[in-house]
Amino acid sequence: MNGLFFVQVFKYGLVGLLNTAITALVIGLMMWAVFGLSMEDHASGRELFISNIVGYLAGLINGFLMNRRWTFKSNVSLRSGATKFLLAFAICYPIQYYVVSLLNSNGAVDSYFCQLFGMLVYTALNFLLNKYYTFR
Repeated sequence: MNGLFFVQVFKYGLVGLLNTAITALVIGLMMWAVFGLSMEDHASGRELFISNIVGYLAGLINGFLMNRRWTFKSNVSLRSGATKFLLAFAICYPIQYYVVSLLNSNGAVDSYFCQLFGMLVYTALNFLLNKYYTFR
C-alpha cells in the first residue's frame, strides 16, 4: 500500500464524519421545520421514517459527490458513478447488518458494540468497493 491509499482512507473518514453531521442536521430540520416537533415530542412512525430517509439521502448524496471529487479525484460520470455507489451501498449494508445480527444473536457481546463493529465492517468494505469499483 502506498501513501495515496492512506490519504484516501483519511479523506474518506473525514467525508464520513461530514456525512454523519449532514444526516443528523437534515433529520433534525425535517422533524422541527417540516413536522413541527419539539425535542420533547415523540414522532410518529411516518415522521420518523420520512425524516430518516431524507437525512440519509442527503448524507448519501454528499458522500458520493465529495468522494468522487475530493477523496478519489475520479472523472467517472455522474450516472455511472451514482449507480455503482448505490450498488456498493446495497452490498455493504446487508453485510454489516448480518454481522451486527450475528454478533448480537449469541448475546456474548454488548449490542452497542455489535453496532459499532458493524459500522467498521461497513466502512472498510464500502471504502474498498468505492476505491476499486465505483471511482477507479
